[in-house]
Amino acid sequence: MRVTKYPSGFAAGNSVLYGAFSDTTSQNIAVANTPYVITMNTTDLVDGIYRDLTHTSRIYCPASGIYNFQFSAQVTSTSASSKQVYFWINKNGTDIDYSSRVFTVSGSSASLAVNWNFNIDLNAGQYVAIMWASDSTNVQLSVSTPGSPIPISSSAVMACTRLSSLPM
Repeated sequence: MRVTKYPSGFAAGNSVLYGAFSDTTSQNIAVANTPYVITMNTTDLVDGIYRDLTHTSRIYCPASGIYNFQFSAQVTSTSASSKQVYFWINKNGTDIDYSSRVFTVSGSSASLAVNWNFNIDLNAGQYVAIMWASDSTNVQLSVSTPGSPIPISSSAVMACTRLSSLPM
């Protein structure tokens, strides 16, 4: 795996920037109706786009442009009741209006795969993070238990690719 902050020979508009990140821990809601940032503790594949090693929820893009993000999480209910789970985009510390998505999960040990693909414009050096909240503490982003022949899963995965320069 090649890990670089800026690809060699990078010139705005002449390089494909990409990154793929995941988290290998379960992430919990400690207080209902409170926003939490989703962390990514693993860099899977990267050239140019990178995650902050201190704030592992932040995915940084080194060049201005239009970026495509693909996000996936495994939501698990830990009680029988129905729960609302919310996800939204945070850009450079600001929640983005009209970006929230709501999902419902119910049943003890029930799981729901959340998948989301979005495009967003970013200036050089800006970051994106995914936020989440729930109306219950009985929900988590979970890592699956491995068992033959199925490997362990990540609690969350995010990939990003630069699509184009910003329009003039």
